Amino acid sequence: MVSDSSTRAPSLERLVIYKCDRLFCLTVDNAPRLATLVCRGIAPWIYGSGTARSLRFVELSPLNFRQSQERLESFFQCIPKVQVLELCFRDGRVNRFWVQPTKFPNRFENLKKLLIHLPRMWPLRWIKKLLKNLLEAATFLEKFHIQFFAPSPGTSEEWSSTPSNDSADDLQHNCLTQIVMEGCTWTAAQIMLIRHLLSSCGALRTVLLIPHHARQGGVAACPLWSMKDGKAVTVSQLRDGIHSNAEIIFG
Repeated sequence: MVSDSSTRAPSLERLVIYKCDRLFCLTVDNAPRLATLVCRGIAPWIYGSGTARSLRFVELSPLNFRQSQERLESFFQCIPKVQVLELCFRDGRVNRFWVQPTKFPNRFENLKKLLIHLPRMWPLRWIKKLLKNLLEAATFLEKFHIQFFAPSPGTSEEWSSTPSNDSADDLQHNCLTQIVMEGCTWTAAQIMLIRHLLSSCGALRTVLLIPHHARQGGVAACPLWSMKDGKAVTVSQLRDGIHSNAEIIFG
């Protein structure tokens, strides 16, 4: 399964790759029972025929996007049957996406749950572009979890104060029913993002907003909701001019 394409691992069900720079390539077809794949660090070249039927959960946390971009694109061609996908974007300085659905030979028709971890400093236009790419590839996605994490010490957050326009662009998704957004700090960009999703996802039933920072080098608490009026004002901002039957819940 590693480096030699003829090596087989018929009993392997879970594989965790953590900062393994010596692992050059991985052939998922050689592990027919592989159900869980976690890759943290520089991603290997990952190959397969797209028929990895047992693979259901994938977590990708590439720590060097410049070295991992092409390798991850090869990986996405091998997992059309995955049901749960978790993507971690740890470098807030990189204005490139290694998720390129236009290059997918197949859409993720089996994907039901998607989790992404995003730097809180990312501009809204980057996030909207990323979500459009992901949701267009996962047309039957039902649950979507976004977790914002605080930037590393010394990293500027100035981008978050300059959101782009509030239009829904051309994103439309008809199966997504639940969105969880964790690490909310109620910036203008985050409010626009929620409005963007409310207006673009016609089947949406629940939006859960959790006003806590995600864990990133420790815990930083975000003020909890303590006033009912504050919730009402926020809901009014989110719904203004948008037709959506989704229930907005504060965690």
